[in-house]
Amino acid sequence: MKEIKQFVEIIGKAPTSAFAITSDTYTTAADMAFVPAGVPVQFADKSEGAPTSWEWKFTSDSETLTSTEQNPTVTFTKEGRYDVTLTTANANGSNQAYKAECLQVGGEMMIWNITEQEIDNLKPISYDSFGFYAGSNMFGLDRFAEKYPAPLADATVKTVDAYFASTKTREPDAAIELAIYDMAADGGPGKVLAKTSLKASELKSNASEYVQTTFEFAEPVALAKGKPFFVAIGPFPYQGVSSYEDQIALYCVTRNQGGLCATWDLAQYSDRWIANVSGYCSMAMGPVVNYTSVANGIDNTVASGSTKHEIKAIYNLCGQQVTTPESHQIYIVRYTDGTSRKIMWK
Repeated sequence: MKEIKQFVEIIGKAPTSAFAITSDTYTTAADMAFVPAGVPVQFADKSEGAPTSWEWKFTSDSETLTSTEQNPTVTFTKEGRYDVTLTTANANGSNQAYKAECLQVGGEMMIWNITEQEIDNLKPISYDSFGFYAGSNMFGLDRFAEKYPAPLADATVKTVDAYFASTKTREPDAAIELAIYDMAADGGPGKVLAKTSLKASELKSNASEYVQTTFEFAEPVALAKGKPFFVAIGPFPYQGVSSYEDQIALYCVTRNQGGLCATWDLAQYSDRWIANVSGYCSMAMGPVVNYTSVANGIDNTVASGSTKHEIKAIYNLCGQQVTTPESHQIYIVRYTDGTSRKIMWK
């Protein structure tokens, strides 16, 4: 009998690099982790293909830090925006993962509870002829609050940006109040730390793009390290179901049962906040948290169309110029006046 031998050639592959920031950081509209200076940040290797070596590089305008650990903990002492590069390798080759400006250390940023993947799902929560959640309604819901995680260091808030889907009203002089609360013993809004207001006629919305309405406090509001806080808005005017003359509504994102539920409601003539356990959602509004007391020239991410200057060029986060921006993506836009801003394109 003839002997037959078969051989299997095993071809190895280079790894595929990937990483994540696993520390508790604020979520921002720019899909950028936001931390204060001097606080350790944990990075996790998420690469596939059994890498045996890791080279990390953390680069800003002022410094470059490196590490060869698989899951390094890095303490950034200088403020700025950092690019992160992870190069992994094994006996079969190497691979690189790169994220531009994925971390901001210090300075100020607008934070919210909405992820980049959820931005496409922003819409008002309508109850047909009964009005809106986080807006004009006939349910007697007077105020709506969003809970935010505790800052990692003492911080301040001077402004809050809100994104309205509709601002139609028959009461243009009605005061729309916005307030910051600390957290009560029951986990809901507690004491008012500061409040401000705008007239209903000053609220901004645009059917073709996200437009921010900025509420500004008279003085910066102090936030204590380690203590969650709330931003609440309302009441909104509502004149009945037949005329639809009052249709003020914030953009919101809704989630499946079991998802993040960060909202609380306060009914008219009540002094007790109730967790919104019937609807898992977040409102499209965010405080601009400042981890320093000195301005550093870092712009916040804004919605496209929020400046009167003409656009000169648009770049993605890898620095490549683009001619057709995609909806709900983050871009760096250069204007004719010489300034550049990172924006969310609608």
